[in-house]
Amino acid sequence: MSAMSSHAAAPWVKHLVLIGGGHAQVQLLRRLGMRPEPGIKVTLICSDTHTPYSGMLPGYIAGHYLFDEIHIDLAKLCAWAGVTYINARVTGLDPDQRLVMFDDRPALAFDIASINTGSTPDLDSVPGARAHALPVKPIAQLLGRWQSLLERLEVANPEAAGTDAKRPLRLACVGAGVGGCELLLSVQYYLKQRFGRSAIECHLVGRAPHVVPHNPPATQRAMRAQLEKKGVALHLGQEVTAVEAGALVLGDDRRLDFDELLWVTGAVPAPWFFDCGLALDARGFLAIDDSLRSLSHPHIFAAGDCAAQVNHPREKAGVFAVRQGPILAENLLRAVKKQPLKRHRPQRRFLSLIATGEKYALASRGPFHAQGAWVWRWKDRIDRKFMQRFSDLPAMAEAQRQGSWAQTALEQEGLADPLCQGCGGKVARSPLQSALNRLTPGRAVEDAARLPGSNYWQSVDWLTVPLSDLYLSGQLIAAHCLSDIYAEGGRPEAALAIVNVRRQGERLAVQDISDLLAGALAVLERDEVVLIGGHSSQGDTAALGLSVTGKGPQAGAVGWRKAGAKPGDILMLSRPLGMGLLLAGLMRGQTKGRWLEAATNMARETNREAARMLSRLPEGALHAVSDVTGFGLMGHASELAEAGQVAIQLHLTDLPAYPGAIEVAKAGVRPSILASNARSAGASDQDLQDPWLCLACDPQTSGGLLAAVTPESAGSLAEQGFAVVGRVLDIGAEASEGPQGGAIGAATAQVIWK
Repeated sequence: MSAMSSHAAAPWVKHLVLIGGGHAQVQLLRRLGMRPEPGIKVTLICSDTHTPYSGMLPGYIAGHYLFDEIHIDLAKLCAWAGVTYINARVTGLDPDQRLVMFDDRPALAFDIASINTGSTPDLDSVPGARAHALPVKPIAQLLGRWQSLLERLEVANPEAAGTDAKRPLRLACVGAGVGGCELLLSVQYYLKQRFGRSAIECHLVGRAPHVVPHNPPATQRAMRAQLEKKGVALHLGQEVTAVEAGALVLGDDRRLDFDELLWVTGAVPAPWFFDCGLALDARGFLAIDDSLRSLSHPHIFAAGDCAAQVNHPREKAGVFAVRQGPILAENLLRAVKKQPLKRHRPQRRFLSLIATGEKYALASRGPFHAQGAWVWRWKDRIDRKFMQRFSDLPAMAEAQRQGSWAQTALEQEGLADPLCQGCGGKVARSPLQSALNRLTPGRAVEDAARLPGSNYWQSVDWLTVPLSDLYLSGQLIAAHCLSDIYAEGGRPEAALAIVNVRRQGERLAVQDISDLLAGALAVLERDEVVLIGGHSSQGDTAALGLSVTGKGPQAGAVGWRKAGAKPGDILMLSRPLGMGLLLAGLMRGQTKGRWLEAATNMARETNREAARMLSRLPEGALHAVSDVTGFGLMGHASELAEAGQVAIQLHLTDLPAYPGAIEVAKAGVRPSILASNARSAGASDQDLQDPWLCLACDPQTSGGLLAAVTPESAGSLAEQGFAVVGRVLDIGAEASEGPQGGAIGAATAQVIWK
């Protein structure tokens, strides 16, 4: 269970914003997960959902670690800690107005802010470096380029491990410090292991006369011996004056040819630091005191490579950020509460553990020096222990839930605790149908209705926010709310909003309302829909609803309907399934941030283009349409079956799934109404052991359009991204290969799955 649930109803009075997912700030996230701080809203902003631990990067490049072993999943960590996570790039800061700026979303207000964004290699002091070199940071960019290099080598000539079979791959690295030596040796080791040859020519260029110049002489000698033993050509005491396509120009006018160039030189800060008005040191890094506080703005803190502790200057090394973490966490919470701050004095000597490609490492601390495979095992244990703190997250308050009579009863009713957000928190289909039948017996229920005497259609939808990022949630909900009109073949034109935000101070409430509506507006304006007004309120959780008005397909037309599916039709779906599983999995620590990022990037787009594709089908080719939302594919397929008095066969293992959705289902995660969706369609709890059936019953926030079309039109839709998910049969017809799973519905209308 997320720690968020233990204090979700406490009103917020202060906003603490963390910029960057560096080694120091992630330690505050873990502390908040273990010891929540009611009354403080905490937001983390980072452009990378998975933040790498730099100490394990060489081991990853060398092939000793997997991606997840060296990355902290910020989305998962924040969900567990009850922290709002914003996946965005910061472009500026106004410390006086206390605003964080972005290039693609509204500014974010804060009371206290902390910056831990790291640094990047200096690419601008040497002409051509930015155009032709691969910098070690940002690490996400490095890893992407690294994978691209491997793919190119595989295609080009895997035997020679180079682009030209007549010569070796020429690999150069500028920067002979610890980072450069580790990276070059790791790349060399992996390529030799991967391609089974030693046809790799490596060059290391450094300005200093020694490798790893900030380390003791014994370590310098040991590293040089390792490099020479592995055939690395050293070019020390050399300035690089220019970088050209395929060649370095050195200070003595020599040219050094390369195929790939790594750049691991002196660090520089983020460009926006120079315009933010904060005190900087001579190199442009944030100047901080011994409390890790800005010298010019006491409500701004900083740590790690992006900052310079002016009273105790040190080199840029990850060990200092790790050591700053506990003090930063303590002082940020003290600053919010206006309590005295603690002071931090960085150590002068620290243990340096340097990888050399294979599972071998060097160690030094002051006069101490050692090397060997045992040093690598020592380094490996230290690194894994640090990362384990952010991957093995305790299930908060789980012991209090076990054995609870109420919890057992809720689980028997399919009501998970905590209640899922988005469509996962909606009322299931059966109780909704029962209530509507009492009020309007025998009336066909559509998601949108034409206003009497006009060609205008009306719909309404209301969801609790699916994610802690309210701007992104606003986008998802707006896209979701427009789907009912698109599913009728209409064009949405205007919307009214209903907004609910958590109980909190007025300034925080204004920010939350602004974020939700700004996200919704970004979607509405893209689809040329006007927001004409709305209503706001406060409660225990944030939610957004839109009442949408749109024009029908043409004057006098009845619009697309759920009724009309004909035997022989092919059932097509415009978007993958699994959003409910991913959202529920995030609350239970099972969803990876990159899975959720991939899903939300698609789901915040509306169904306008899918509806346009359907509208271009030949006349008579489209027989029935529904959007897939809270009732899941199975529930909405049941609506088509009942409305058209047909049977529908679903091919479960052919269903399109968002990345990670099936993995989450296999882990036992079930959104709040998934079981109710399954029971409404006639499936048993035992049936839900099948992860593909769970996918079919999964409640979708901003799901796709489901259409019954003629076989002749199915091929053109498939070419445009629609997936075949089933077919329409005669009532009572036996599915090909038999049901092999079950049949849902009455004898007159059913969904068969296999």
